[in-house]
Amino acid sequence: MSGHHEAGAGLAGAGDGLAQRLLDVRGQRAPERARYGPTGRMEWVGPVGKGTLEPCAHDKAAMAKLWALSEEKTGLSWSLV
Repeated sequence: MSGHHEAGAGLAGAGDGLAQRLLDVRGQRAPERARYGPTGRMEWVGPVGKGTLEPCAHDKAAMAKLWALSEEKTGLSWSLV
C-alpha cells in the first residue's frame, strides 16, 4: 500500500480538520475534549461532525505519557500555559 490515499477513497480531507476554526468564525465554540471527523460508517467515512471520543481520551496519565513521548521522539518541546 502506498503512503497516500486516492481522492474519493472515503477518507476525510485535510480541510476537515478545520471544524473548530469554522465554529470560531461563526462565533461558536466546540466543547473541549470533543472529536470532529467523519460521522458515517464506523466514523471512517461521511460528513464531518462531532464524533465519538473514547473514554481512554480522558486518561490524564496516558495523556501526559503520550505528550512526553511525542516530545522525546520529535525533539520538540511545547510549553502549555
